[in-house]
Amino acid sequence: MGRITAVQKLYNSTSRKNIFPYLKLPDKIYNKVVFSKPDESLSTEYEIRRAIQLQRLKEESIDSLKYNVNELSNTEIKKLSKSQTDLDKAFAIHEMKETEGITIRKGCEMLNLKKDKYYQLKKDNSSMFAVSVGI
Repeated sequence: MGRITAVQKLYNSTSRKNIFPYLKLPDKIYNKVVFSKPDESLSTEYEIRRAIQLQRLKEESIDSLKYNVNELSNTEIKKLSKSQTDLDKAFAIHEMKETEGITIRKGCEMLNLKKDKYYQLKKDNSSMFAVSVGI
């Protein structure tokens, strides 16, 4: 119904905020495009299909919400202890070091774990860390 043209972004001179994407033509800049109205039969067909699709999406959303609520109500959420969380962080740092080649210092900074704590956990749980690399 319309044609595709290039878009030029014009910015406010003081704040450099994008004002509006204007259509860029060879010697003119337009900020409005007029499309002809589609046939009535096409519009009604579109509205019918849109209503059906909207109803289906609403039903799926409600069903998934009910399913998730039932799943959560049946299972009890257990909170991890601080020591288990630190151990998981240390293991994640170890995995990143082995797979991605990231340094221990960088990994500790990313996961907010002290280096001394990482080395202590690695020493205390050496069997777990040895299994991860296949030793």
